[in-house]
Amino acid sequence: MSEGQGSVLQFPRQTDLTIIKEGRTKIIVPRRSMEAPNPPKQPGFFNPLAEICRDVSVALTRVVAKRLGVGVSVGDPLSSLGARGLRIAVEAPEVDEVHMNDLNPSALACAEEAARLNNVVEKCRFSNLDACLFLMQHSRKGSRFNLVDIDPFGSPALFVDCGLRAVKNGGLLSVTATDSPVLCGLHPEVALRRYGGVSLRVDYSHEIGARLLAALVVKEAARLDLAAVPVFAHTRRLYTRVFFRVVHDVEQASAMLGNLGFINHCYRCNNRVVSPSMLKECSCGATLRSAGPVWIHRLCDPDLVKEAQGLPSPSEKSEIKALFNMALQEADMPPYYYLLDKEAKRIRAAPPKLQRVLDLLVSQGYLASRTSFDPKGFKTDARANVVHEATKKAVRA
Repeated sequence: MSEGQGSVLQFPRQTDLTIIKEGRTKIIVPRRSMEAPNPPKQPGFFNPLAEICRDVSVALTRVVAKRLGVGVSVGDPLSSLGARGLRIAVEAPEVDEVHMNDLNPSALACAEEAARLNNVVEKCRFSNLDACLFLMQHSRKGSRFNLVDIDPFGSPALFVDCGLRAVKNGGLLSVTATDSPVLCGLHPEVALRRYGGVSLRVDYSHEIGARLLAALVVKEAARLDLAAVPVFAHTRRLYTRVFFRVVHDVEQASAMLGNLGFINHCYRCNNRVVSPSMLKECSCGATLRSAGPVWIHRLCDPDLVKEAQGLPSPSEKSEIKALFNMALQEADMPPYYYLLDKEAKRIRAAPPKLQRVLDLLVSQGYLASRTSFDPKGFKTDARANVVHEATKKAVRA
């Protein structure tokens, strides 16, 4: 079913399109999306490299929808070709309605045709509206969604407020940012403007970016007397994605602000210190640089992730099981990580086996695990000098 402002959906020429299968879902996409390194925006944007991102969305949606019960609805205000919305409609039987909205009528036409192709057109709704207008139309009690997904080009900052208003109490909000240079420290002044916090160019910039994004949503939610509780976060290539449980509770909204703080980094000794406020001087005497305010508490809800981990993988090639497993391991670790390559470079040696470094740290009584933020990264509560020595021992072993 199509909705909108009287517009007629314009289906692109068949020669421009192809049908691919992702998970159990058939998606109509531009041929050039499967060939070019930078997918085109016309007739609709589709990034094949974001498949794992959509795998995660389907899994977490299924778990939350199962918990919520009957009548579950999903709102996708920036759906483009409908890849995520279609996969939820096909692969999440717990969901009753999926609303896909986009300003591009050609993209919507592809999504609607794909819904027919997948035999899910009865549970899909289509609208051709501005994203915030679409969300505001669903911001009143009785019209809100159980789950809302915000996945724009660049920063999601413009859509967070209206996205939060469109989520039912206890529902799920997922927010994606693709302005990685801003979140990862190349443009800290832009990060301050868009996200309300300063980014930092360090080995663990991707995690800082995720925590800046989380902090933005937490602060916006608190302003609306809502609590946005991070339940899962991951980064891949150029995108950062954080999922939140939205709770209509003023006291919890205020309490969430107590989990914001700063990550202070020393460029001389590589030490990191987490604190409620900015620190100026490292124990080595050097000046500290600070990222924040960022979310400094847990980014993962272990119960939710374990339940999602227990679902069947959408395909044999899916990395979703390993991703969830690493997220569980690092759930209570410090809000930063180390890169094995960089640690080895500091001692002018080839990188040792990562597991050897982890084993050495654990043998000394420290916590240590791999991280989902970088395949070459690891987390530990050991100080930088201890990590340095453990890397040396691992090289000699």
